[in-house]
Amino acid sequence: MRRFNLYFIALIVYLVAFATWWIILLNKQITEVAELRKSDLLEGTACQENDSSGCLKALEKNANDLRREQTMIATEGFVFLSLLIAGLVMVRNTYMKERKLNLQQKNFILSVSHELRTPLAAMRLSTETLKKRELTKEQTERVLSANMEEIDRLTGLLDKVFVTTKLDQESYTLEFASIDLSNLISGLASRFQEIKQVKLLTDIEEDIRVVSDSQVLEIVVMNLLDNAVKYGMGKDITVHLCQQGNNGILKVIDQGLGIPDAEKKEVFQRFYRLEDEEYKGVEGTGLGLFIVKELLTKIDSTVSIANNSPSGSVITVEVKCLEERSK
Repeated sequence: MRRFNLYFIALIVYLVAFATWWIILLNKQITEVAELRKSDLLEGTACQENDSSGCLKALEKNANDLRREQTMIATEGFVFLSLLIAGLVMVRNTYMKERKLNLQQKNFILSVSHELRTPLAAMRLSTETLKKRELTKEQTERVLSANMEEIDRLTGLLDKVFVTTKLDQESYTLEFASIDLSNLISGLASRFQEIKQVKLLTDIEEDIRVVSDSQVLEIVVMNLLDNAVKYGMGKDITVHLCQQGNNGILKVIDQGLGIPDAEKKEVFQRFYRLEDEEYKGVEGTGLGLFIVKELLTKIDSTVSIANNSPSGSVITVEVKCLEERSK
């Protein structure tokens, strides 16, 4: 990559030098032509016959022609060079974006392969244990419970891929209805705690109703909670819901390492993973926040990320109350 940038800079420098030399040569040529015309004029009839008025006019016209030609060459050279450099920069940026996307897709395939292989290996091991050993009822229940967790993990991964595919094909259908957002968030938080065996701190205002798509909101909330657990470094996670005007404001707050300001927008891109070394071991596909952003856009809602104090992130979702859709 560094070599490519050096080649690109060298090409730009060469083009600037070439264009500058080209302009200098043309300017020299037209100046020589103008000097020859001036010599011819001075030797011409008007100047030889002491017709000062005609001679001055001819010399002035020659000087004006020279300035016009010089301006034209300089302008054309500048425009040509600018367009050429702009085109090269666009090509470079397109190449960089494609290269970055290809790298993200490669990382996505590696992540998905790992996330598929790990639960399958765990389920195979536990199934062989059930098959080969005599286990007590309590041990059997623990093994089956572990299997169910791995199945839920696989289901979550496949759901993300499925939703992403539907978003790409623009075939995701919405069903708007009046929703008790308070009950929905409370229920999802309780279910998440049960599935993931984690504790969430909840601060949920009651009786907040919106007109929206409940399935979209469920996917959004579960993805945000999943992200908070992954990147929360095992610290407290708070789910806060309040009403602001006619809209519901949901905040998922963690106390992890947080997200650098430079990456706050990029984390919503498809396949994007945080580059911090502290997060290298965190499993994921880079689809969670991309799905959140795309689905919220479909229901005219928004998501944003801010820093938590003293550490971590605050992800805020503004769920718009689309009452007009129900009329």
